[in-house]
Amino acid sequence: MKPAYLITTTIANFICIVLSIIWFFNTKDIEPVIVFLTLIVPFIFELIQLVKYRKLYHLSKNPYKIDDIFFTIDKELLGLERSLVKNSDKDIWIKTVNTFLNDKSDESTGISYNQLIKGVTRFNFYKWVKEFSPGLTIYIDKKLSKIRYSDKNNELIIKKPSLLWDCNCYLKNPTKKCPIHFKENTKYNLWLADSFSNNFSKIRWKNIEIMWKGGIDLWPPSFDLLKSLDPIIKFLSNYRVNSIYEYWSNTGTFGIYLLQNIKSANKYYHYNQFLRASLYTNINLILNQQAHNLKNTVFFNQVKRLENKVDLLVCQPPYLADFNGKFQKIREQTLIGDNEILFNALSFGKKNANRMIFIIGLMILDTFIDYVRKLDLSYEVIYKFKSPFRVTEAFRNEKFLDALIENNLITHTENKSHDFEHMIGVIHIY
Repeated sequence: MKPAYLITTTIANFICIVLSIIWFFNTKDIEPVIVFLTLIVPFIFELIQLVKYRKLYHLSKNPYKIDDIFFTIDKELLGLERSLVKNSDKDIWIKTVNTFLNDKSDESTGISYNQLIKGVTRFNFYKWVKEFSPGLTIYIDKKLSKIRYSDKNNELIIKKPSLLWDCNCYLKNPTKKCPIHFKENTKYNLWLADSFSNNFSKIRWKNIEIMWKGGIDLWPPSFDLLKSLDPIIKFLSNYRVNSIYEYWSNTGTFGIYLLQNIKSANKYYHYNQFLRASLYTNINLILNQQAHNLKNTVFFNQVKRLENKVDLLVCQPPYLADFNGKFQKIREQTLIGDNEILFNALSFGKKNANRMIFIIGLMILDTFIDYVRKLDLSYEVIYKFKSPFRVTEAFRNEKFLDALIENNLITHTENKSHDFEHMIGVIHIY
């Protein structure tokens, strides 16, 4: 319930309650008693809600008090989602996170996490988000030709990077030097590895800024995404897009960039089963709100049919070839081993969107085509390019890696820091 509407209904109910009391004293009839009893319960509920909104409002006027609360929520959400990530029972997952949101409260204000997180969108926390000082700032060149990492005391510039985190130390025996950690056979830049893993980061690229902190449930915007965005904008110039739904929103980079660069776009909805991802999407919407008029933003919209279809659903789901379940351990060890999110996004999009844009690795193209046919959809690949392949779990399983190579799903590359590459596709579904 929006604050303005809540205030209006509370005042209206109060007036009606007063009138029912006057009516009773004048007539002594039973009707005013019935009216009074009917109105008093929702009136009390509305008063409680107003008290919560008042606390949130005053909190938003003192943005620096939010720091400790936000850090606490972030830490507890990360701990909860790490404990749930291996749980395949989605009903238990949803029940657990909903209970967490509603039952857990901030000790200093007494406000539930659910109310606090929604307050990030509902009230103007822009000043706090804008003035927040990250532990690490990552500047990405417009053409992705250079990255500069910097904190208060250090700086590292990498030219012609392959990835946002262009590190190959995940390999047991890397054949190429890591651009980040090795120089002249000497290990260095340990400050950056620690900062990238543990501190809050602000990523700046073109006309957007993205706040991010590492975790199994939250990934920074990938180069695959950034390389795809302008071709997507060019393709969408043939269509009118007013409303956008980002499925598996992560940091919200996909949807935010489209909002910034499609003039007609004025509605944005997002969903992610990870609570931290939804929280960061909201924060990043606020961080970028001055550059675009972000209207009707919906927080953590559970997967359900929307009242009206959106013009566009976008998604960059996790993916990994599974060879018909032959390598089940790989699926269990990493989030991207489960292509269920891909199917769920397509199913949801068929019911709720006029068209869809997906960014996926073409190593799962056969699986994707099976899903599209099952849902009676059509598709076209509108853009594709090569990208380094660096799924850590794949390199720990030689049989799985061999299967990827034998089926030409990954190929050897002359890339300066990575041994293998694979194809990324931007796909239009309708």
